[in-house]
Amino acid sequence: MDQQIEEAARDRALREEFGRVHERIDDLIRDNEARDKGIKREFRNVHEKMDSVFSQVDERFCRADDRMDKMSQKLEDECIICELQDGKNWNQLKTLLKHYNLEKATIRLVNYGELYDSSDSDNDSDISSRFYSSDRELDRAIESNPFAAMSSLGRHLGVDTDSLYDRVTQLEFQQKKGTVKRPAEDAGSVRKMIRDLVTGALQPGSFTRADPLLDDDSEGKHTKLEWEVDSEKFKRETAHLRLRDTEKAISPRAASDKDIGEIANRRTWSYISIFYHIIATMTIVDWQQKAQLKQSEAASKIPSEWRISSDILNAISNESKVLDIPAKCGILSAREIDITEKYDATDFLQKLASGELTAVEVTTAFCLTETFFDQALARARQLDDHLAATGRTETFNVAGVPTSLGFVSYLDRPAPTTNSALVDILLAAGAVLYVKTNVPQTMMTADSHNNLFGRTLNPYRRNLTAGGSSGGEGALIALRGSVLGIGTDIAGSIRIPALCCGTIGFKPSVGQVPYAGQTPAGRAGMVGIAPVAGPLCHSIRDAELLLRTVFNTQPEDLDDGVVGFPWCDAPAKDVLTIGVMAEDPKYPIHPPMQRTLALAVKKLAAAGHRIIDLSGKLPSIADACELSFRYFNMDPDRTALKKISDSGEPPIPSLRVTYNLDEPGPEPTLRELYDMNVTQGEVTAEMRKAFLENQLDVIIGPGYQSCAVPHDTYGSPPYTVLFNLIDYPSCVLPFCKAEEAADAEFVRDVQYLPAYKPKEVEGAPCHVQIIGRRLKDEALVQHAMVIESILLK
Repeated sequence: MDQQIEEAARDRALREEFGRVHERIDDLIRDNEARDKGIKREFRNVHEKMDSVFSQVDERFCRADDRMDKMSQKLEDECIICELQDGKNWNQLKTLLKHYNLEKATIRLVNYGELYDSSDSDNDSDISSRFYSSDRELDRAIESNPFAAMSSLGRHLGVDTDSLYDRVTQLEFQQKKGTVKRPAEDAGSVRKMIRDLVTGALQPGSFTRADPLLDDDSEGKHTKLEWEVDSEKFKRETAHLRLRDTEKAISPRAASDKDIGEIANRRTWSYISIFYHIIATMTIVDWQQKAQLKQSEAASKIPSEWRISSDILNAISNESKVLDIPAKCGILSAREIDITEKYDATDFLQKLASGELTAVEVTTAFCLTETFFDQALARARQLDDHLAATGRTETFNVAGVPTSLGFVSYLDRPAPTTNSALVDILLAAGAVLYVKTNVPQTMMTADSHNNLFGRTLNPYRRNLTAGGSSGGEGALIALRGSVLGIGTDIAGSIRIPALCCGTIGFKPSVGQVPYAGQTPAGRAGMVGIAPVAGPLCHSIRDAELLLRTVFNTQPEDLDDGVVGFPWCDAPAKDVLTIGVMAEDPKYPIHPPMQRTLALAVKKLAAAGHRIIDLSGKLPSIADACELSFRYFNMDPDRTALKKISDSGEPPIPSLRVTYNLDEPGPEPTLRELYDMNVTQGEVTAEMRKAFLENQLDVIIGPGYQSCAVPHDTYGSPPYTVLFNLIDYPSCVLPFCKAEEAADAEFVRDVQYLPAYKPKEVEGAPCHVQIIGRRLKDEALVQHAMVIESILLK
């Protein structure tokens, strides 16, 4: 009993202590709340004081701004003008358009005065260099805030800013969930409008204006000034007048209000002439001249003795097949023709190992956008024991060699200082790199065409596309300018050039071949479909040579995206079970390809292989293509298109297939992305089910509904992009050629896309596409060799 009483007393004491603690906590809370109220009150007071101060500052700023306008924006610090004149502080020009003050106009005029006064060519070069530098700063100022730049020019030209906005771009306000999106600030269209405004206001060589404010000239020489505005010439006397104005402006105590007003009025017209010169050089010289310089640089790397004569070139028509030109042009010796025409990469390894050929003579025989022959020959001399003479698509970085991706805006980028991961692997394996090949703008079209290097033509018929995005590589391999090349593939960009140019193209599974270290054309971080790198070559065994080499070099040490499985030879099979892909009704197969596929199936069946018709057993090709392009257009900023507008260059025609160039589509949402991922999984599961239920080794079908087609007509790549979407390895094998007479029986009354015109594609190579299971690339190589041996007998 006593123990129970003691325990009860202890419990009561604890409860009382707990109550006292709780009261203290309540007191603290009340104190904190009181302090919080005081702090909030004080914060409001401070905030009100800050608002008052800011308001006063704004008023003072406005008054100061008005005074500066009235006083011709005179200099607050005379040192600035001195530093600028000495060329020590040209970073001041970064705000050239947004705040185009008198001192900056004057510095340009100082330069003009020096340029025209001086007969010293070194000085001329220095002034020209300074002008070029400041023009680039101006370009960046426009790009950083194009509407501010446009407004500034509008004020000086007397153009209403609101109407100027409307003329430059259509302001599209999309109200969604209570928020209003700002219109896109298109620097390229702003630059074009600025140029149009200036050239419209001032016709070169014809604009005159009397300037009565020049009657203070003591000699009376400039009472009326002819304002000759020209992109090449800026009158010396005009420059000297501006300098005299500046002397008054930077010494305002020596100038009357009237003088300052005269200077301000005169300065307005000075702006117009200066703007004309700047904008003319910025836009007209801009992308076209940069492209011409790049083309000249590339051409200069080709030795004169390696150039084809004009007689041969003039005899080539748009429909010409040029595959025999290398052998007939007289540039290559008989031995060099043997080297370039007879062997594949696997042959070369054997002949180099035996000493029958040397690395230097093989490289010389093979030695398109970025060429580096000297480096290639120097490397060949170091390696005269083994070689694979190799080209690379433009996206791969090679240390010291520029990467442009066909964007004019990339020309100002420095050459990379490191190699792409795959380049390091191939160099370590003994490859000789000597050329980077042409690609399309943005890498997202099947026509390898850009404003830097022009259009890659098909060596079978020059009126046909060479494919894309690795079209330069496809054409190079077809002409046997290389025996082994590397391309990239996100929708068919290895297989499309291969099928257009009659070569072999192999798209591996994602994570098998390193992709890291390449220069991207679009926005990093894309989801849904990953690009891959793979070979273009003359034989399946050459594809195996490259893949085996890469797989066995621990590529996961160079690229975190690589799974790192060493090469594992697949067991040979005497009889293959081959599924035959049916056409999609939206993309009917053209007659040459129908005949090609029918003949391929017939030959494979005759060789004893089991053929399975997959009609109705595969996912919808058209739906998969549509889903894939939704992934490709997930970037709301349309980064790749911005890289085009950055330089002011126009988009190539074939880009309209990939992008709506007239207006952006609706921004994707996370909800849509989730749903797209679910659909992607369903498509993959359906393909896996077809393989397993039919016990397939491979599927064959078209890589495209046609053979190569005329330029800018390829359109969507439905039969290749499906296998990027589900990440199945696939390869294209050349087989047959388009023949109008033989194809006539396969013509149907269907809507061919693009239109079937037999005479335009006569003689173009046809193909089959072979598809294997994901991450079973070795098995696909093994089965493709079997099919190659049957079809190419």
